[in-house]
Amino acid sequence: MTLEEFKIEYLSDKEYVSVKTSGSTGLSKVYEISKTKFKRSALKTIAYFDLQPGSQVLLCMSLDYIAGKMMVVRALEGDLNIIEVAPQINPLKDLDRCIDFVAMLPMQFKASAVSDLAKCKLILLGGAPVCDICKAKIKELSGCTTVFESFAMTETLSHFAIKNLTKEQAYFECMEGVEVTTDNRSCLAVRVDGITDGYIQTNDIVQLSDNGFEWKGRYDFLINSGGVKIIPEELELFLNSNSELLKGRNFFMTGIADSKLGQKLVFVVEGEVIDLSQDWIEIKKTFGAYKVPKEVYFLPSFVYTSNGKLDRLKTISLI
Repeated sequence: MTLEEFKIEYLSDKEYVSVKTSGSTGLSKVYEISKTKFKRSALKTIAYFDLQPGSQVLLCMSLDYIAGKMMVVRALEGDLNIIEVAPQINPLKDLDRCIDFVAMLPMQFKASAVSDLAKCKLILLGGAPVCDICKAKIKELSGCTTVFESFAMTETLSHFAIKNLTKEQAYFECMEGVEVTTDNRSCLAVRVDGITDGYIQTNDIVQLSDNGFEWKGRYDFLINSGGVKIIPEELELFLNSNSELLKGRNFFMTGIADSKLGQKLVFVVEGEVIDLSQDWIEIKKTFGAYKVPKEVYFLPSFVYTSNGKLDRLKTISLI
């Protein structure tokens, strides 16, 4: 879908807009969502970030998904000046002007030069965890660019919680009109005034705080290995921060069927073979021997969704 096509759809007499989920954690789904809810969500973001009429906003994400559509709706509802670039890995490389607000994937932020990122006053990251390479760039940008991480889902029409990465905020802070709780799995449930019909239950494992939560991982990816429950994202975050060999590499932990353990923990890396024995020693020291991967798989390339997110399920099928 092109920018003009979506503008026509949104400004038409139709009451609903079709949006689809990314499919990164399961099958992609299509939802019909009212334009009234789109407008409410857009106005919440405009107010939160104090965007003014005429502000320069950049569209660098696919209009097939909610993140791209919401940028256009914000521009239309807030009288913002929208600039479109192709949704590519390095969307800022040819940018010849300053931008007030842009939403992008962490992989796009990671691939962008600090000098290009500095052209943006406010950057909102979402769609995947933020790696240490991104965090190092954020420190270089301190003073000229503010970077936030968003917590979002299609059903809530983009983000409902925000984390200020420039200030090294640890927890996601809920936006106005948002209520959160957890079920008996410690998985997040969220209600957004004027947008959701009651609470929406997620499979995101969180730890609640006073006005927000800390994300731990996905229940979908929880591994039960010999009765020991392992959150793979916890180990991935540790390696992101502590492994020199894995810097700049894409990788993840997962569980595969095992006759003895039920599931065994394995490590999947994109790219050439490397010796990770020292990293396993560090994991054993920190988490115990049961959280050391039983096998390592090296794949030439991972499978990604059309909007750049890792498709774990399809990538796992390659092993």
